[in-house]
Amino acid sequence: MSLRGARDLIAFGRRAATSWHAAVPLIPLVLLGELVLCLLIIKVIRYTPIDFKAYMEEVEGPLVHGVYNYSLLRGETGPLVYPGGFVYLYGAIRWLAHDGTDVLPAQLAMAACYVATLGAAIACHAIARPRGLPPWALLLVSTSLRLHSIYVLRLFNDGWAMLGFWLAVLAFLRGHWKLGCALYSLGVSVKANVLLSAPGLLLLLLQAKGLAGALGHIALCAAVQLGLGWPFLRADFFAYLRGALGGFGDLQQKWCTAAAAPRLHAHDCTRAACACACACAPLRMCSACTPRVHTACSLHLRARMCRMRTGPHVQHAYGMLALPSRRSVNWKMLPPALFYHRAFPLALLAVHLLCLGMLAARVWAAKQGGLLRALQLVPRRALHPEHVLVTLVGCNCVGVLFARSLHFQFYCWYLHGVPLLLWRCAALPLALKLLTYALLEYAFSYGLDRVEGTSTSASSAALLLAHAIILYALCRAEPPPTYADERPPARPLARSD
Repeated sequence: MSLRGARDLIAFGRRAATSWHAAVPLIPLVLLGELVLCLLIIKVIRYTPIDFKAYMEEVEGPLVHGVYNYSLLRGETGPLVYPGGFVYLYGAIRWLAHDGTDVLPAQLAMAACYVATLGAAIACHAIARPRGLPPWALLLVSTSLRLHSIYVLRLFNDGWAMLGFWLAVLAFLRGHWKLGCALYSLGVSVKANVLLSAPGLLLLLLQAKGLAGALGHIALCAAVQLGLGWPFLRADFFAYLRGALGGFGDLQQKWCTAAAAPRLHAHDCTRAACACACACAPLRMCSACTPRVHTACSLHLRARMCRMRTGPHVQHAYGMLALPSRRSVNWKMLPPALFYHRAFPLALLAVHLLCLGMLAARVWAAKQGGLLRALQLVPRRALHPEHVLVTLVGCNCVGVLFARSLHFQFYCWYLHGVPLLLWRCAALPLALKLLTYALLEYAFSYGLDRVEGTSTSASSAALLLAHAIILYALCRAEPPPTYADERPPARPLARSD
């Protein structure tokens, strides 16, 4: 290569790193490289069994035995605590994985999910082209050790939920609000953490569609949830609501090491003739059972075994389960008496709501004179893409920042939006932005206990510092233009349906 050719290549690299116009043609190459990297990880690094087996057991009841009562659907880690869309999605993955015995097809599906999520997030930023955010900053996401592990080595359902979120954001940026609401609701149906961004979505719907239009789009979201959950709602309405919105109950007893082996007796089950056989092999029918009786009995015993594993021997003095903090990434530096105090989650919730109100008034609705004035005006106008992206990503991130308990897989909830939040704040120097990302990676990927593999007080303190910087950047960033006609449209705009 000649000297002139090398100079031209370097100049092109600089333009691609700093200009979205030059970077967009290179996005397919970035995604192809990520796909190859995921395949190499699958081939070289051993799969880590954490939740996948439990997922397969949780979807077995409705898909194999026709049992739709959520109170009977449990896996080895506890009760099913995800909405109905999770059952259909992992039912399909169970079929691909040959009833969960072959994990490779599931890993390949998760690799596709990882690349699709990254592609959707990059596409959202390419459309909005936020001020101050260079294209190269998004490549930081691709360097995350933990993010790749969450998808292709541990197969958590969080990745699928966030794929629905980013596809919904992409639809909103293109002005397809009905499609976006349907995709958003599909993401919620896999895991309810997507609802962290719901306050921001409500504000956007009011700004773009007015009160009547917002109610119509909310009804569309509800219709999707009703359609996916109907078989479970019909079986037991309240059991489905408790399970689908059960929070993070799947992690309550999973890491328990002190639980005694449950002692089962035949009289614990009303069908005593098959109790012992079902307890030892829940999926093998004994001679005293009909298929339907066996299914109900085995699910009953599995539920009882899970309840016994979370018995009084693992209860904390404050009446809450002490186990979530063992794998919680944040607040590990706090003394247990404070972390488990009943006032602690209430205080976090209060600060969370206060922060959302402040951001809504001073950032997301600042161009309209504040939140109350914005809700009074609500003209039907096309929203600016940057406003849509900043509102949804910021609202989602605030929910994570004030969470009482974060687990390693929750990293994918907000990492794709961290560069946007940091680089939009002109008050932050570049070194501090890079340091913030390094602190996040240290907390989630590197600063772990060498024996247990859990977070440490130092890693939790690093995470708290990174979150404080992100929150500062959120509050200090210049408010984006609310509507597309507030300045000359130098980039693609979000249209209205």
